[in-house]
Parts: sequence; structure tokens; C-alpha cells
Amino acid sequence: MKKCFLLNFLSFFLVLIITTPAIPQPSSKVKISKITFEGNITFGESQLKNLILSKEVPWYSTFLFWKKQPYFDQMVLKTDLLRLKRFYESEGFLQSIIKDYAIIPDADNQKVQLKILIKEGLPTLVDSIIIDLLDSTLAANESQRLNKKITLKSGLRLIKRQIEADKDELFKEMAEMSCPYAKITTRISIKPEHHRAIVIHQIQAGPRSTFGLISIEGNERVSKNIIQRELEFKVQDQFKFSKLAEAQVQIYKLELFQYVSITPNFESRNPAIPIQIRVKEGKPIATRFGLGYGTEEKFRVSSEISHRNFLGDARSLKIYAQYSALGFDGTMTFIQPYLFFAKLDLTQKLFYKYDDEITYNLKRGGSETSINRYFSRFFAVTLGYRYEQDKIAIVQFTPTETIQRPRSFYNKSIVTATFRYDDTDIPLSPTRGSSMLLKFEDSGRLIPADYQYFKMQLDVRKYFALNQQTTLAARNAWGLLTPLTAEKFIPFEERFYTGGSNSNRGWGRRLLGPLSDNESPLGGNLLFEGNIEFRFKITSWLENAYFFDFGNVWTEQHQFSFGDIRSSAGTGIRWYTPIGPIRFDLAFKNAPYFSQNIVQFHLSIGQAF
Repeated sequence: MKKCFLLNFLSFFLVLIITTPAIPQPSSKVKISKITFEGNITFGESQLKNLILSKEVPWYSTFLFWKKQPYFDQMVLKTDLLRLKRFYESEGFLQSIIKDYAIIPDADNQKVQLKILIKEGLPTLVDSIIIDLLDSTLAANESQRLNKKITLKSGLRLIKRQIEADKDELFKEMAEMSCPYAKITTRISIKPEHHRAIVIHQIQAGPRSTFGLISIEGNERVSKNIIQRELEFKVQDQFKFSKLAEAQVQIYKLELFQYVSITPNFESRNPAIPIQIRVKEGKPIATRFGLGYGTEEKFRVSSEISHRNFLGDARSLKIYAQYSALGFDGTMTFIQPYLFFAKLDLTQKLFYKYDDEITYNLKRGGSETSINRYFSRFFAVTLGYRYEQDKIAIVQFTPTETIQRPRSFYNKSIVTATFRYDDTDIPLSPTRGSSMLLKFEDSGRLIPADYQYFKMQLDVRKYFALNQQTTLAARNAWGLLTPLTAEKFIPFEERFYTGGSNSNRGWGRRLLGPLSDNESPLGGNLLFEGNIEFRFKITSWLENAYFFDFGNVWTEQHQFSFGDIRSSAGTGIRWYTPIGPIRFDLAFKNAPYFSQNIVQFHLSIGQAF
């Protein structure tokens, strides 16, 4: 009987071993085919996957034979559970529980599926924010400035990184109020039963500080006086961090240095803070050569030679030339910085240009003088005067009574005023910030010229970083041209045009708006256009974009109608290179506005805006 029982038990045990799937162990060398989460409400799976070290192996991994593939490791999984727990706590879910996990083998036992179970619980919300000043050295208006720096408001989740960010902003503001030695201690009082918390920032201001001794190192050919005059602070002035940043930008703008560092010495604990400026000079003469291709310019070649510190006193001289299918551009530019005082400079240009357009060929030469005033790192005003003589030849259409023929030779005498604002983060491909350009031109009224007109242009751009991979970019532009004589003719090159790689991408260059009988662009006196673009980072060097463009040009201002606005949509790829993003865009005219060419392809360098 015992023998029979033993045989039956052994048979059952063998069947159990054969029919039960093996649970992989850390040494099993199995891969993870899929990672899922259950119970996550606030945060998506993709965000949580980025936090953990355990990684899925994609289906195409077998083709990446040169790349080391990650294997499932139970010790790494335990570390991941701790990571998730800390993440939820830092995001205000103080009672969250990473309950359990399940390891589900695939049919072939070569891979496993990993499921992580999460119980978020109720978030802890901010009940109030208190700024506790431990001394009375701050004025009432300075206390208000500190309160405005707090971004974590009552009723929001208790997010630790936001608390730290607020603490950093408070310290920066204290340094801006001449208190760089301020001490800030942050305490959090939590009421677990109510899921509420009070955040208290205790601030001890410390002594008011001033700028101390200023030392300059690294300059060889450039005198210290050139560097010092760009500084908007002097010894015994009240210390402000922003003054250091502005000074660094101003010194860089001289284009004399490869490297500029301005460092305050806090180690001395001296209220008169020593400032150390280190620079590394660049070569006085530099040359650049460029070669490229775009769907509008076709092949283009350019070259530039510049002489920095030309004739001393940080002056510069640049000679630039570019040739493409659209014509030739040759410019010589002389810049005199520090005209009377810092942040005021003089620019003098001599130019010769040849424009090879569908409608006309234009040769023009002249000079332009401008005075530039930089009020801050972000805002500048330019007043200028341009005189040029032009020779035009009409190419593609026969002028009629409604389409006037311009004079073959004429001159233009233009007074300009330009206002610029730009606080964007990255010049070639912004992810946050905004920019504005407002420009006025008056031709022939203040100083006589063959054509008299008034021109206004407004271009506004805004960039939103939705997350680390996604940027929303938006642009809106207006243009207005008003003739000032009974002749009412405005030269073709001064009119507004739209359509092309940098405006409405559903149309070819300048082909949206008034056209002649043979579809040559005529331009107009009124411009309205806009762009909306979502940009998604795929890798550090590759970006995908989806865009919507709209707008048009009207011959006369009173002809404007929202019904005439034309739109297009499309997608594109940006390939980031050392010279900037190379852009491939494919745009489709929106029905019912398309006629023959529904699709437009654009290849160029740089973002559309």
C-alpha cells in the first residue's frame, strides 16, 4: 500500500514539473517583452517606464546584433519599485503604495511580461505657503517681490521639486536685492489625516552687499578699458546678480573673445564682493565659407571675412557675399561699439544686391546707417537711414492700366525705426520664450525720393515647452503699406508676399496672393499670416513636426476679408547638425483652396520660425 502511494505521488510530482511553466530567476537570462502598470491614474505608462531601469526589449532587437540587450533582473526590479515609491512621494502622493508585481512568462519561456501594481492614494495638497523673515532688514515692497516668486500655490499638490525651485528663486531674488549671503531654510508641516501640508520658507537676509574690487585676466591685445566700459556696475554699487549676466552678454557681443567668465567671490564673506573677469581672446581675423542647397535658393555659396578690433577700440569690419538662384548679396559692415556710452553702437553698411525673381530682376546698391540702443538683454531699439539706387527689369508679365509699370531707374530714401524683443532660450530652435519685431519705414517724406510710402511690419512669436520632448511654436505677422502720393505705386521689392518654406508652406515661394495673368507674383499692400507648429523630439538629433499655416496678401488694405485666408497643413523632419537644423517639410493645401499643385515639398536650413 505504501509502495503504491509512493509511486502515485512520484508520478503526480513528475507531471506537475512537466506541465508547470518555469518562473524565471535572476540568472535565467530572459528578456522583458512588455512592461505594464495597473492603478496608475495621475501618471502615464511612458512616464513611469522612463523612471525605471528595467527595460522592454523591442521586437527588432534581434537585428541590432552589435547592441547589448538588457535582461530581466529581480534585484533591479526591487530597485525600480523603490524608485517608483520615491517618485510618487516627491509628487505629493505621500501614502502611495507600490503594492505588488507579477512576472508572466511568454509561451516560449524566453521572455517575460512584467506588471507593476500601484495604489496612488489621495495626494497631499498645499494648505498655505509662509515666508518667515527672521530679521527686519527688508522693506515691505521687497517682501512682496519675494511672495511673487512662489509658484507653488495653495490647493496644489505638494511637489518637492517645485518647492526646491521656489527656494532657488527666493535665493536669486535675495541676491538681486543685494543680499547674496542670505540663508533660506525650508520646513514642511504635514497633516496626514487631512492630506494637507504647510510650507514654511525661513529667510535670514544677512548683510547688504556691494560690488568690490574688479579684476580682469586673460586679455592680451584688447585693453582692460574696453572690457570695463561694458560693465554697468562699479565698485561700491549695490550688488545684483543680473548686472553680472548683462555684463557677460555685452562683452560677448564685442566678438573679441572666445570665452568670458564673470565670477563673484563669496568665499571671503566680505560684504564688498570681489568680482573676477576671465577672458580668452579670439583670432583678430576670421573667415567663413558656406555651401548649401534649398528648394527655393537651390545651390548657394557664401563667404565672409571679418576683422575684429579693426583700428582698435573693439571696432569690427565684415565683408560678406552670397550667391544663389535668387541672386547675389554683397555687404560690407562696419560696427562702432560704445558710441558715447555702453549699449549704444553705430552700424554702417555698404551693399550691392541682385534679386532674380519670377516677376522682375533688380539691381540695387546703396548704404545704410543705424544706431542701436540695447535697453536690456531682451529689448533693443534701432533708428536708421537707408539710401539706395535701383534698376529694375520686368520679366514675366506685361503691365496694364491696373498693373503699373515702375520706372526703370529710381532711388529710395528710407528712415526706419525698429523695436525688437527676444527672450527665447535657444536662437536656432527655441523651446520657450517669445520674440517680437515691430518695424516702421518712411520713404521719401522726410528725405526726398522717387517713391513715397509708409510701411509697418509686426511679427510676434511664442514658444511653449509642453514637456522635455515637445514644443508648441506659434507665430502671427501683419504688414501694412500705404502710398503717400497720387501715383500710389510702390516698388515690387517693397511689397508683401507670402507662400514658401518660411510662411504658408502649402504654396511655392511668393505664389499665394495677387498674381498676374501668367501667375507671376505681384505682391500687395496688406499681409496677414500665421503658423502653429508642434515639434516632437525623437532623439537628441532628430525631430518630427506637425504644422498648420494660414494667411494671404491683399492688393489694397480695404480688400481684407477673413474669407480670403488660405491655409495648409503638413508634417516634417528636422535633422540637427552643427550648422543648425536641416528641415524637410511636406505641406498640403486645405480644400477647397487647392487647384493644381496640392502638395509642396520644402528643404532648407533652420526652423520655419
